[in-house]
Amino acid sequence: MSIRFLVFSLCVASALYSSTHASTVIVDSVTGADNRAAMTKDAGQSFTTGVLGTDNRLSLISILGDSGGAGNAATVTAELRLDTDGNFTTWDPGALVATSTNSLVIASSNELFTFNFSNELLSDNTVYVLSFTDGTDDHVAFRSALNSGGDSLADGALFSAGVQPFGGAYDASIQVVAVPELSTLGLIAIAGLGLSLRRRRA
Repeated sequence: MSIRFLVFSLCVASALYSSTHASTVIVDSVTGADNRAAMTKDAGQSFTTGVLGTDNRLSLISILGDSGGAGNAATVTAELRLDTDGNFTTWDPGALVATSTNSLVIASSNELFTFNFSNELLSDNTVYVLSFTDGTDDHVAFRSALNSGGDSLADGALFSAGVQPFGGAYDASIQVVAVPELSTLGLIAIAGLGLSLRRRRA
């Protein structure tokens, strides 16, 4: 019946709801990746959302580390941007949607490296650009694992120097996961139920 118990109930309800209702919005194969170098500045990966429904809040983006075992020398910040012209085959990073910085270097040896976001809103049928900054320059490259041919995203393209470096056949291995937003009213209702059950037990 205390404020602390109410806050605890809200936090637990929110965590349980989000963890059990996460939805993978975009997935590129994260196994059997190829090791391709020669990436440079003005580098990034475009992808297109479908109809997201209620799973429209950005939770995390994971990217597979370089399959050759070479990690990044420094940490980077992931930047998610709108694609200016809405064409995933052209290099047009636009308005910034969300950022995420981790203290670890990009994973290597086919390890999945995750950037956590703050439930920013994603839009249906929208082209986004995922790129990285090192704090000095935007859209910098890093050594990630890449997939080719049939494993590549249907509505996405990998860019280096503003063009598709491997003829459009390769994509960075990524996963984009979204969760639904649990309304404040819903949280209060769940917390109230918790308080009611606590009273009955008392």
